[in-house]
Amino acid sequence: MVSLYNQMDKVMLNLMIDSSSVAFYSTANSINSMWTFVIAAVIDSVSPVIYTAYNESRAVFKNSLKILYQFIIWLCLMAGVVICLSSKIIINLLYGASYMEAVPVLRVLVWSVMFSYLGVAKNIWVVSENKNKYLVAFTGMGIIGNLILNFILIPQYGAVGAAVATVVTQFISSVAAQLCFKETRESCIWMFEAFIFKDTLSLNEIKEFIRGTLHNRDNKEKRR
Repeated sequence: MVSLYNQMDKVMLNLMIDSSSVAFYSTANSINSMWTFVIAAVIDSVSPVIYTAYNESRAVFKNSLKILYQFIIWLCLMAGVVICLSSKIIINLLYGASYMEAVPVLRVLVWSVMFSYLGVAKNIWVVSENKNKYLVAFTGMGIIGNLILNFILIPQYGAVGAAVATVVTQFISSVAAQLCFKETRESCIWMFEAFIFKDTLSLNEIKEFIRGTLHNRDNKEKRR
């Protein structure tokens, strides 16, 4: 399902428009993925701390997860603005003037990263609460939403339409789909609270969270 979900845009672009639109979309997608290893590394580093917090204190677990959500949101907002402003320069330097049609695609697609990695971070809650069975439903909703949006947007907007479909679909599968099930609504509420910076933690609490993360990483390295 994930493989189908990830390749659907390119397949539908090729069938409904042409191969050149696939090339522009793929170019934008490649650039959009160049910096996301930073978010992945942070999630890998802090997830053991958050899993540990789940067994120690519900409040600490909630606050730690919301810190991670807020970090992802802030970083993606800043990266999105930078990439949007410099997209022409980036594409011209990496691919040349012939790929400038990928600029508007990149400017849309960059906002999908936030929702995509909020979904990755959300899996910490899913695993901790043993709600894994809902992941199939979330992905299924994403596939259906992406299929419908691509059929509507691609004929009129081409690769940009596919990018819009990706952003909306990531929001649906990573965030909004949780509202469909009573058992997963709590996770979605935490995510929205982080998005509007409700109950934002103090600087000292954030420092304690980072300190705990570094201490956990040091212990892992010593055991190795």
